[in-house]
Amino acid sequence: MAETVFRAFSKFDEWQGRKCACIVWVPLRAERIRIAPYPFLLQNYNVIPRHIASMAKGYADEFLGLDEFVLFKCFMKEKRGIFVESLEYKLPLQWQDKRGNPCIPLRCDPSWEKIFSVKGDEVINLPFEVDGYWHIL
Repeated sequence: MAETVFRAFSKFDEWQGRKCACIVWVPLRAERIRIAPYPFLLQNYNVIPRHIASMAKGYADEFLGLDEFVLFKCFMKEKRGIFVESLEYKLPLQWQDKRGNPCIPLRCDPSWEKIFSVKGDEVINLPFEVDGYWHIL
């Protein structure tokens, strides 16, 4: 199994009128196989409180495996002309921040706005959909 996962992002001097924009790419996992089982992806999975478990799983689902990242990066460069970078995270992921609060998936955080989508019906050679989020300052 993998030892790391990746958070994909793209930086722009300007994007749709936003200066110094950074889009974080979030894969949508509803119809595809996960990178690994949640007990492998999330640190101390067995002690995650039941009321937080779905948020922790949603957080873990927003990362890409290496093969997924390479495929997405090539697709975006070739088909959209967008360069994609990544940050690497060692597994298992921490599901809470330094204060003990659960990590919130970007798509559930109101300070992040979805501004770009790569949908399945427009994509032939990418086996998953992706949304791009921008942090609202």
